[in-house]
Amino acid sequence: MDIKQYLKRIGLNHNIDVTLDTLKKIHRQHLLTVPFENLDIHIKGELNTDSESLFKKIVKQNRGGICYELNWLFHRLLKEIGFQTTVVGAKVASEKDNGTYFDHVVVIVDLNETKYLVDVGFGKHFLEPVTFVENSVYKDPKGLFKLVKKDDNLYVLTNYNEKSDSYKEAYTFKYEPKRIEDFNVRKTYYVKSDDSHFKKNLICSRETEDGRISLKQDRVIITREGMKEQYPVKTFNDYNHYLKQYFNIELSEYEKEKLSSWYNQ
Repeated sequence: MDIKQYLKRIGLNHNIDVTLDTLKKIHRQHLLTVPFENLDIHIKGELNTDSESLFKKIVKQNRGGICYELNWLFHRLLKEIGFQTTVVGAKVASEKDNGTYFDHVVVIVDLNETKYLVDVGFGKHFLEPVTFVENSVYKDPKGLFKLVKKDDNLYVLTNYNEKSDSYKEAYTFKYEPKRIEDFNVRKTYYVKSDDSHFKKNLICSRETEDGRISLKQDRVIITREGMKEQYPVKTFNDYNHYLKQYFNIELSEYEKEKLSSWYNQ
């Protein structure tokens, strides 16, 4: 892996070391520059998760991906830099009874005898790594988070919801090392099943310093300091324009043809 090129993709230079400050900086910059997006599900009907394909897509082609892509490649970057990482599987709360512990890829970093939860592939989420301190509130620029231990290797990540004045479950994960191949069955579900929310929607979203920008097939949502503005997306030209404006994604003619079918129905 070309570390220098990857870091340039997220707006950093290559003069880094294995420190908590570096981990926070890389994590933050990744979320601010690399979008959570599912376009290849609708363009190719598949997701390639080998490291070479992911590097080409995310780094060289200036694209993003979903958790299997983003967190796996981020894990590879951290290992190349010198961090000690473990990939685990998580069950996402929004999947309810349909969820499995392969819904989501999560990375855990061991640094100076402290563990950190790392996640650049979950959409709206924490901006900096969450310290593994059980039942303690972690204050992040994006909100309050709490890690709850259920048993010896089972953890629940929760985040504070102002409307309900309570902590809501984001996902549950088992601290058991996984390979990317272990997620293939669940990945296929998200790519192929008509019940998959990734199959039902076009999604492209990234963090900003004061909020978030999200693009769906029918609207763009810009959140700044908790205030939302929405603008309609009526044509593929609108959609393509917002992809370039907010995410710096330039589609090939083939990719445009595949995605434009959303607006020709």
